[in-house]
Amino acid sequence: MKTFKSIGITSSLNQKIFKKIEIACNNGMECLQVRDKKIQEKKLVEMSKKIREMFPDLFLIFNGSPLMAFDLGFEGVHLPDKEPSRKWLRDWKKNKNLFLSTSVHDTNSLKRTEKVKFDSLLISPVKNPFSKKSN
Repeated sequence: MKTFKSIGITSSLNQKIFKKIEIACNNGMECLQVRDKKIQEKKLVEMSKKIREMFPDLFLIFNGSPLMAFDLGFEGVHLPDKEPSRKWLRDWKKNKNLFLSTSVHDTNSLKRTEKVKFDSLLISPVKNPFSKKSN
């Protein structure tokens, strides 16, 4: 089983992210979850491909579709703190070799983890994060 001392998570994907990833890698980060819920899918894919290209040794987890994670050459996929759709589960079952992580923020989401075998659980309460505020 793969283990990590730390897993970074992108808050937003812009040109500054590459330098931030480089600094984090130089400080020992071995794994990065790539996510940005506010940009268009085309831009997300473009930025993800660039991250893969620039950091070929970094273990990358895609926050989104298992098929996209596989197509991008990422090693893992992250299921956000919600019930997976049937399509998401079907796509993941076709790509079961992907490292599978999820977020757990309360007892309901912890119970959900009994249905699918995850490789990693990111456990933390959510208290008004900037990334989840409505505009």
